[in-house]
Amino acid sequence: MDTTILPSESGSMPRTRTPPPSLARWVDAFWFGESDGSTFDVLPDGCMDFVFIEGRRPVLVGTMTCAEAVRLSAGTRSFGVRFRPGAAALFADVSPAELVDARAPLDAVVSPAFVRRVRDASSDAERVRQTLALVLDGAARVRRAEPRVERACALLDASHGGRRIVEVAREVGIGTRQLERLFVERLGIGPKRYARIARMQHAERLRRAGTLRGAEIAARAGYADEAHLCRELRALCGAAPAELDVAFVQPPAALPR
Repeated sequence: MDTTILPSESGSMPRTRTPPPSLARWVDAFWFGESDGSTFDVLPDGCMDFVFIEGRRPVLVGTMTCAEAVRLSAGTRSFGVRFRPGAAALFADVSPAELVDARAPLDAVVSPAFVRRVRDASSDAERVRQTLALVLDGAARVRRAEPRVERACALLDASHGGRRIVEVAREVGIGTRQLERLFVERLGIGPKRYARIARMQHAERLRRAGTLRGAEIAARAGYADEAHLCRELRALCGAAPAELDVAFVQPPAALPR
């Protein structure tokens, strides 16, 4: 999918770059930038990221279930690889369930040589090339791809979290318990929580578009009412809609062919 980033009042957020077609199945976006010292909020999106921040040890950021306020010192450069939901598990030798709302040193879970090459690269273009080499190297994978999880995520994204989990499981050809197990194995969270995140992301896209009021956003996003929307945002983001200064907001994924 083409990744978008919505404007933040801080002006500090990273920029994003859509991956080349050869990476689109695995990588949602590359992000990079230089901080102006301001703070922005990153919302849960069901993804895991490889994160390189100047002056720090690179990390793998696990799937988030609550928003995180990010602030870097002015002038600090950063580079990240945001994988599609479940895709980072192909390359990281760690259980995604252990990294929910947590992070791990990247060189402890993927090739240290890859981490060193990206960290020491002289340009973001070279960092993208090194990531391309890793992702397309079959020998670098520690797990097989799981198309059923890919399709289930896409179905939930396309419905903005509105599809019943039993229907999604049936469409991908497995039972609900197996779907739950596969989600935890690949994302660290279950499909119901992923559906909540997909709905919240859709509501946030509608809010940031600036054309609808709270009750209209709630109705369009599938919430019972505006109070329900606010409760969910506080649960997932720790704040009411107007209090957020959001960086990354995901467009819904296209269904895999």
